Amino acid sequence: MQHGISYKNSTPPTPNEKPMTSTIAEAYQPPAEDMYSATTMPAKTQANASGEVLWFAEGFGWYVGGFASPHMPNTTHWTYVPDRPACENSNALRDSEFDRWMLTFSRETREALRDTLSTAFHAGWRLGRQPNVNH
Repeated sequence: MQHGISYKNSTPPTPNEKPMTSTIAEAYQPPAEDMYSATTMPAKTQANASGEVLWFAEGFGWYVGGFASPHMPNTTHWTYVPDRPACENSNALRDSEFDRWMLTFSRETREALRDTLSTAFHAGWRLGRQPNVNH
């Protein structure tokens, strides 16, 4: 029994002992007292704003998944995961990113498709799916 929680015959390693599988998992180091056995499922109120918790699967490591059930076999533990960072959504930033993204296309493409690409880019931006401007 550790911090009032039974881990049966083993405890999960701390996150820095296993390779991480997502940006959130890499950035978050849960304290041992906040790790819970997967036999005690988290409640929605224990999940972050997106309904996620950090799960641990033996043989894999830490991964982010929905609070309602683990997604991988051999999942033994879970812990809290912070909310994802807010996405800045200003028009100035959007327009700046669009202009930067347009530079990845040839001049001919930029001139021929600017209006069409602008419409698509702005729609994606509103949905929070910003295109990869680093390709």
